Parts: sequence; C-alpha cells; structure tokens
Amino acid sequence: MGLQTLLLAAKACDDADVTILVWDNSPDSDRDVHPSDTFSTDRSNVRILNSFHPDNPGLSVAYNGAHSLARDCGAEWLITLDQDTALPITFFETLFSCLGSNEFTNVAAIAPRVLEGTTICSPVRFVMGVPLGWFPVRRFGVSRRPISAINSGLAVRRSFLDSIGGYSTAYRIDGVDHWLCRTIYQHGQTILVVDVELQHELSVNRLSERVSLGRYESILSSQRQFLLTDRRRFPRWIASVLMPLHALKVLIRVRDKRFFRVAVREWILVLAGRLPS
Repeated sequence: MGLQTLLLAAKACDDADVTILVWDNSPDSDRDVHPSDTFSTDRSNVRILNSFHPDNPGLSVAYNGAHSLARDCGAEWLITLDQDTALPITFFETLFSCLGSNEFTNVAAIAPRVLEGTTICSPVRFVMGVPLGWFPVRRFGVSRRPISAINSGLAVRRSFLDSIGGYSTAYRIDGVDHWLCRTIYQHGQTILVVDVELQHELSVNRLSERVSLGRYESILSSQRQFLLTDRRRFPRWIASVLMPLHALKVLIRVRDKRFFRVAVREWILVLAGRLPS
C-alpha cells in the first residue's frame, strides 16, 4: 500500500525528483517479487533502490541508511514511510507548494495529518514533555509549541539531520519519532503541519490483535528511554500518573495478563529512573 501510493504521488508531480529506498527486512525465501520488478519507473523523475536486510537491524538503522543516501544524492528532504500508510496523490504537490516559501526557513520537518479511519493519530501535542494522543493538532501551519508526528509521511530537512548526526540508535524500532520531534524543538527549529491527510494502520490501537508481547515490551522500553532522557522532571511526573492508568486499561481490555505485568514493570522502572540497557 505504501509503495504503490508513493509511486502514484511521485509520478503525479512533475516537479518532484524522487529517489525511493525500499528497505526490505523479509527473509530470503520471501523475495520472490521485488518492488522494482512490480512497479514501473518509466518516469525519469522517479527511481527505486532496493536494500535487503533479513537480519532486521531496526528502524533507526534503516533511517540512517536513507539519510546517508539522501546526503550522497544531494537531496534536501528525506521522507520516511511505513508500508501500511496510504498517501494521497496530491502529497508531493502539497509539499512542494510549501518548500519554496522563505517564511519556512526554520522548519526542520513537515508533518501531514495522519488518520486511522476518522481519528487523528498524528501530529499530537507535547504536554509537559510527553506526547499525548488525547491532544491532536487540528490547526495547519507552523507549530511553535512542541508537537510530535509519527515517522510515516514525515518530511525531515536533511541538513538538520546532518547537524544532529542522524537518527538516534538508542531507539531501535519505537520512539524514534518522538525523539526526533523533541530534538527539533530543543534546537530552536519548528514543525510545519500541512493540509494533506494520510491513512495509516496504527498497531498499538489494537494490542491483542496486532502486537506481540515482545513488541509491546519494546514499545514500553523505548517510552522509558524517552522519558528518562528528558532532563526535566515533568515527563516523569506525568508518566507516574498515566502509566498505571494505562496498565489498568490493558488489564481490562487484553486477555493476556502478561501485557499487564509488562506495563506495571515498566511503570516501576520509570519511577526508579532505570534506563534500558
């Protein structure tokens, strides 16, 4: 879904010069069809490169690989995209209409509105250092108040990534989006929210159906890493209240009690101030 809609959007915009890096973590036995074999790249402004990693080194490693490619290509912007996100055909046209404006020189990232059905799941506001889905961003334009946007569909200025040394490898899979957005505002930059909507399947909304226990442990461990690396105390204070409420919700909604025990353990580790090893 993600690659198909990405190609359609790229081909619909004559001004777009797009290099697509497909980071493939599937095992060798699953490589019967390659994306470059499946989709036509007859437009000169679009090319596809495949990079196979059956060992699945993680999301931040993949993003740093894309960052390195963007630097080698001289690209000004890097867009990260999950395979379960659908782009509208006007995606690149909307982005390019913003990039030429001088008023956005301090914008380090451009965030679309990401929906699951009719629910806004990104971007959301930081509340005392914690990104909370209860407070979705409904206004478009430059947000000088800290907000967080999920990785999928986010366009990041490559020169900003250069200045911070790329993506943090402390977040192997989860949490790298919150870390990036927090880092943007810590460096005095901003995020532009544009009037374009993407559809995305957010797995954490249905734990018992889509998320394994191991992945759930990874999500909460990354959350602990994020909270405890904020030098302010506010995020930990909020977490001390929200995490037990989350554990209670998991106990009620998820039949597997191991998820509840993981949530309680992570709450205790946050209170103790223990960073993930």
